[in-house]
Amino acid sequence: RTAITPNDRFFVRYHLAVIPDMDELRDWRLEIGGDGAERGLTLTLDQLRRDFAPVTIAAVCQCSGNRRGLFQPHVAGVEWGVGAMGNARWTGVRLRDVLARAGVKPGALEVAFNGADSAVVEETPDFLKSIPLARAMHPDTLLAWGMNGEQLPHYNGFPLRVVVPGWTATYWMKHVKNIALRNVHLQAEQTSDFL
Repeated sequence: RTAITPNDRFFVRYHLAVIPDMDELRDWRLEIGGDGAERGLTLTLDQLRRDFAPVTIAAVCQCSGNRRGLFQPHVAGVEWGVGAMGNARWTGVRLRDVLARAGVKPGALEVAFNGADSAVVEETPDFLKSIPLARAMHPDTLLAWGMNGEQLPHYNGFPLRVVVPGWTATYWMKHVKNIALRNVHLQAEQTSDFL
């Protein structure tokens, strides 16, 4: 109904069921490393806010399964209608600026993300996503701490989420805690040694 979706009307979708509570996230740190990084970094939210230039962009976040409930034949998964999308003003820092601080080695191909959510059953694989380095270095790809002029809401990824305009929300990692520069495409067997 409006060009910008209010925070309290924005859709929420998780792949893993154990969502960290706000108390757990207060001591949050962002770890950056991987075989494509020149050095490992650990940053707090205060450091991100203080040490990097802030950026605000408007971007649509749409679940990859938006309209799944309308598919014929039926497709398994969350039975979304048309509500699994929203447009917000995201405030944070450019991912490329943070990656530059870690140093990008020649030959790095992808940037992989891991969030703080986890599975109920220990045997469930962790949910990881990666994007090509070229997309990570795009000036509109952000690490966002703000949404529509407010602190990023808890269930929308507090304290920090990845924003990848033009890509579906499965790549917009919430509660991002690890970023790994990779020299090879992310494979399932790499999840045990994410960084």
